Amino acid sequence: MSKCLLVTGANGYIGSHMSKLLSFKGYRVIGVDNHSTSPANWVHSYAEKHSFDIRDTDRLTDLMKKENVEVVLHFAAKAIVSESQQTPFYYYRENIDSSISLLEAMNLANVSKLVFSSTCATYGIHEEVISEETEQKPVNTYGLTKKIVEDLIKDQASKKHIQAVILRYFNVAGCDPHGAIGENHEPETHLIPNLCQSILNKGKFCVYGDNFKTKDGSAVRDYIHVEDLVYYHYMALDYMQKNNFEWEAFNLGSGAGYSVLEVINVFKEITGNNFSYEIQLARVGDPACLVANNTKSKSVFEYQPKYSLKDMIEHTFNYLKSH
Repeated sequence: MSKCLLVTGANGYIGSHMSKLLSFKGYRVIGVDNHSTSPANWVHSYAEKHSFDIRDTDRLTDLMKKENVEVVLHFAAKAIVSESQQTPFYYYRENIDSSISLLEAMNLANVSKLVFSSTCATYGIHEEVISEETEQKPVNTYGLTKKIVEDLIKDQASKKHIQAVILRYFNVAGCDPHGAIGENHEPETHLIPNLCQSILNKGKFCVYGDNFKTKDGSAVRDYIHVEDLVYYHYMALDYMQKNNFEWEAFNLGSGAGYSVLEVINVFKEITGNNFSYEIQLARVGDPACLVANNTKSKSVFEYQPKYSLKDMIEHTFNYLKSH
């Protein structure tokens, strides 16, 4: 019988790509999603679909027991920095309460392995390239909630209740290269799909901030293709099976930084659209620069990201154009 894995947020952007990869690798995937930010209907058939909120601890526990779940991959969360600043209590409930429910359900169902979707926002603002040893000092509520969940996971791991891999994402971009699934956020806040939508819908595009301490004044970010990202999760599953540890954290990024204006220029080059954009004030809680030192993840998982920034833009543009 195939190993059974549970994916929270399985109808979302990353959760759907993860479900696809796991299904192709021969796993049986149990998908749970409350559709609060993903589409109301399931966007794929790579998982057995369960539409409910993981804060329903009893239902989640029963599901894990019934399906003999062996590993949980936890993606379900709210992840908009500006929104988290405006509605912190909402983020406390959505990100922290839901994760507490998940950890309790895992404990009750005797599920001991967890891969957690965390974020570089837990690090806050630093001048240097960020390694896993960089101090975590989040400057926005979103990053704070993720760090608190990390701490809860580490506490459970120290008590030998779980073994966990914590994966701290930098900026995830791109879509399935074949166009089967892609980004379906509501609202959409990510740079590359918003660039695509501004062209496809002939809308206005805004650059938030032009006086950061960067080479051109716009914010610098490290972009990793979603297909590379989920493959790291797949490697993390194998790593947990073969190694004895309580928890480990890894940065997932390309190791290269691109400014917003650089991304715009690459986008213009690929699409042939010489569009204009509007400069607005920087958003509260946005660091000037976030770039990963990804040496540890490349070395431990023996995997080098395959896709370039151009690939991320092309795959996203083609997906949105056809959908």
